[in-house]
Amino acid sequence: MTRKFQYSVFPDDSVFAARCLNIEIASDGASEAAAVANLHEALEFDPGSSEFILNSVTTADT
Repeated sequence: MTRKFQYSVFPDDSVFAARCLNIEIASDGASEAAAVANLHEALEFDPGSSEFILNSVTTADT
């Protein structure tokens, strides 16, 4: 079964942070795209998230 996760991206000091709104997982990166890619990678390590789709809820103004 494919799970759908929502996430938010926002600036945090000198990086962007991507936070999953459904479960307690977050990551960061030098750009919004890097933060989302790192969040995607972090979700791959979550045992309950073997198949998932990420849907953006909000993103920071850049």
